[in-house]
Amino acid sequence: MSRIIKIPDFDDWVERYNAGMSLNKISKELKMCRWTITEHFRKAGVKLRNQSEAERIRWDEIRGDRQAVIRQCSAAWKASKGRVDTIDSKMMRANTRQIRRLGMGKGEVEIFNAIAQMGFSPVAQYAWNAYNIDIAIPKYGIAVEVFGRSPGSVHDKVVKHIEDLLNGGWTVLMICIFGKHSLNISAVSDNIISFVDLTRRDNTVFGKYGVIGGDGEFIIRCSNKLDHLPRIEGF
Repeated sequence: MSRIIKIPDFDDWVERYNAGMSLNKISKELKMCRWTITEHFRKAGVKLRNQSEAERIRWDEIRGDRQAVIRQCSAAWKASKGRVDTIDSKMMRANTRQIRRLGMGKGEVEIFNAIAQMGFSPVAQYAWNAYNIDIAIPKYGIAVEVFGRSPGSVHDKVVKHIEDLLNGGWTVLMICIFGKHSLNISAVSDNIISFVDLTRRDNTVFGKYGVIGGDGEFIIRCSNKLDHLPRIEGF
């Protein structure tokens, strides 16, 4: 008769799993194979993550460890040297970034969580064509792009990104967190609600953009590189 393997402090590990710890990390800490842990969780009625959810959790953990990122990505970096970057490969990479939530920068997590709490069903690193939108609200056609610098210092690549989004019918809200415009999530949330309400009642705002600071304040003067693009009055 085979010996039944018990997991010490089982309820505590279930709680950690539900809070976002990966099976891989639990396995390493318990020094126990993942299959055994999975079977215990399954028998206890724990809702197990699907492959996509498990991948996102794994990459969330990896991002916090630079050496782990290097180990995970070094082979791909080497393979990419000298390779022509086709539109198909860019689109595949964009989808991967969405699934794994790669590249979330300063303030994005807080803003994403705030939008989720509003019930607007945001998607982080939303894959659109060969691009990733920092935070998308697909139901309302809104693209939220978060920058850790002044809108006056945006790169040409960013301008092209914004222009393509507008031409694609998105309404873009740029949130710039810099200097005196440090993140005030309450003020930003109020502006996002106003922005969503505006898109609901005014179809003419589609294909236009607005800019606010991280403190929620309206930024009057933006980059002259964006002057040729249509801006929403009041944003």
